[in-house]
Amino acid sequence: MHDLTIFVQSLKQQRVKINLKTNEVIHGTVQSTDNQQNIYLIDAIIDDNEVDKVLVRGSSVQSIQSLQQLDKVLQKCASKVL
Repeated sequence: MHDLTIFVQSLKQQRVKINLKTNEVIHGTVQSTDNQQNIYLIDAIIDDNEVDKVLVRGSSVQSIQSLQQLDKVLQKCASKVL
């Protein structure tokens, strides 16, 4: 969790998938973060419901994936298979 703030700042304005420790998933665009490692998302989707803004508590985050980075990884895997 120590590097979460730096990681999130580098993902600013990117779409991300956040896995919570409660087995819930949130998709959204990273707007900002704070020194408590909380993440502020805009245009978020929670359980197929769209919300304008959401605050994700840093302590509840299990993992974060950048959807753009994920796309690149999948494209590399696909090109290797082909």
